[in-house]
Parts: sequence; structure tokens; C-alpha cells
Amino acid sequence: MSDRGRSLRCLPRSVVLVALLAASCGSEPGPALVLRPGARPAPVAHTKADPVERPNYHWFGDVPQGDVVEHTFVWDNTSSVPVAIQQALASCGCLELDVKTRDAAGQVVDVYHEGGSSDALVPPGGTLDVTFHVRTALVRVPNVPRLVTADVRTDDPRNPVLRIEATVTPTSAFQMVPDVLNFGTIAHGATEMRRATIAAIGGPELELELTGDVDGAPSDWVTVLLEREVDPGVPRTWDLDVRVPPGSETKFAADLSLASVDAQGRPGRPWIVPVRGTRGPDFFAAPDTIYFRGGKLEAGGVRIGSRVDASTVSIDRVEVDGPLEGLLDVEVQPGAPLGGTYRSWVLVPKLGEGAPEECSGRVLVCFDDDSIAPIAIPYFRFP
Repeated sequence: MSDRGRSLRCLPRSVVLVALLAASCGSEPGPALVLRPGARPAPVAHTKADPVERPNYHWFGDVPQGDVVEHTFVWDNTSSVPVAIQQALASCGCLELDVKTRDAAGQVVDVYHEGGSSDALVPPGGTLDVTFHVRTALVRVPNVPRLVTADVRTDDPRNPVLRIEATVTPTSAFQMVPDVLNFGTIAHGATEMRRATIAAIGGPELELELTGDVDGAPSDWVTVLLEREVDPGVPRTWDLDVRVPPGSETKFAADLSLASVDAQGRPGRPWIVPVRGTRGPDFFAAPDTIYFRGGKLEAGGVRIGSRVDASTVSIDRVEVDGPLEGLLDVEVQPGAPLGGTYRSWVLVPKLGEGAPEECSGRVLVCFDDDSIAPIAIPYFRFP
């Protein structure tokens, strides 16, 4: 909370109203934060964005897809009180925000962190700096202007939300489906492969072809890029296969660089393919926690699923630890097929009479294969 917010809460309501009216009619009739010039307006031919109607706007123009571009918006605090920056939200995953406040001498005072325990304060005479970092590799559609926005919330009653906008056009000779090669969550103990299809879409000034060389992958990954045979008139098309080996249960990522050449055989700009994924346990529970409100189960059941071959695996038993031992009956039912040799089951917990109104413990799902670790599912009961 800002010093202004604390001081106003200590005054009688009538005094607060008088103070606010005086502020709105006195020497500070406008918003506390005033944007400095420096943003680049958009050409009318490219977008309808009007710098008069969109004061907090910047035009990046054409940018090779894969580049990271940035622009910093700067606001001066022209008021006599600090302004609190309470929240900063970006519109999409391709936009990262860097939010800082500075004093009158230009020194950094606060750095805003999402979910932080306190607001970032812009002191009187200081500035608010909001930097847009746009990762064009994550923009879904190339060669089309893309508008990205952010909302910055403040405690200034005259301007509580700063809407900040920018437009960028990632230019590319290629387009990939999907735009990000996303593995999702895969088994940590298995090798997984995903494929993306890449098509040549550029005009004469962007006539490039992929050479098949792929850089940027971890040394234990396997990447193969092969051109398809297509009918005449169909754009040239390549398939990119990426194999990820077993590893620890954590997120993984890489930005693959695909080499290209132009019609004269000269090296072209590499094309970037983002790869994202997470390694998880071979067997999982969804949801991963059981909640009871009174005597009613909040979810209809718990699905136990596999991310590996489970064609010969069965659930041997379900054990209940804690206060509900002997009072919680868990029925195991067959689940919907997950595809291939993956399997799933559904646990249906039934609460018996005499259970404590408020308690917690865990349910252990044990398999008939001793090499598979039991799944521990916490449970909670609330009145």
C-alpha cells in the first residue's frame, strides 16, 4: 500500500472526500503519471492505431521472425505524492514486461515482480519505466501485424489503469504448424518424439529454402529435418522430427535454429523453432488432491493415468493413511483409454459414517509391479 493510501485511510470520510475534490480541482487536475514522448506511431497504411486515441503506443514495424525487440515507455510522476504500481499484466506469452521505478536522479527505486508482497512506488519527480520485450518467435502468424498489450494498475484515482500497446510484424519465409513444438507433459523415463510441419510461404523477396542443418538442440536430442515430396503448385514443405531422451522431472526448452539459403545458394537468415515441454512422472493422478466439503466429494473422482506402456499393469490395492483409515472406502473403476498402450483408472472415494469433520491424510495407490512407485494423493476434509 502507498503512503498516500495509508494516510487517507486514517482520515474521516468527509475529510477524504474534501481532499480528493481539492486534488481534482486544484493544482493537479490531471493524472499523476505523464508519458514522455519517444514512442513511434504506426503508419496509417499498416494499422488503424491512432496516436491521439492510443497515447501509450509503439510501432515496431517489420521484424525478422525470431528476433526479440524492445521499447521502453517512460512516465514522469508530476504529482507531489508517490504512485503505487500494483499490477502489470501482459496480453500474451510472446510479451515480457520489465517494470522499474526511478527517483528524480534516475536511480532505480523499485522493481515490480508479479505476485510480490508489496507495490512498487514511483516517488514524486521520479519515473515509471515499462519495457516491452516481444519474442517474435512466439508470434503465431508471420507476415501479419500483431498487436500486443499490457495493463499496468496504479493507485492513482485519475488514471488507475495504463493500457500500453505495440504492434510488430514478424516477417518470415516459412510457417510452422504448430507454431511452437510443444511436447506437453511426457514421461520422464521414456524417449518421446514430436513432429512439426514447415511450409515455404514467402514472396519473391523471401524465397528461401531450408538446408536440413539444425543447431541449438541439447547434445542428447535427435533432430531430423526432411523435405516432403509435394504436388506441383504446392509450397515446399519440410517435416521436423525432434526426439527427447529420458531425464529428470522438470521443464525443458530449446530454440532450434534451422539454416536456410536463397535462390543463389547464399546463406539466409536462420529460422527459429521454439521447443517446449515438461518431464513428469510415468504415472499421475488428476486431480492430485482429494477434497471433501462436509461429507461430499468436491470432484467426481480421481483419474490415475500412465504416460508409459501400462498394458500389463494393474492397481493392486489402495491404502488410506491418517484419520480416515477404515472410514474411507476407495472404489477402483476402469478409466477411458488414453491411446496406444497407455492406461487409466478412476478412483471413487466414499466417506463412511463417523469421520472427523476436519482432517487430512493421504491415499496410496499401489501397483502390482513393484518397480512402479506408489502414488500418494493427499486428502482434506472441511466442515
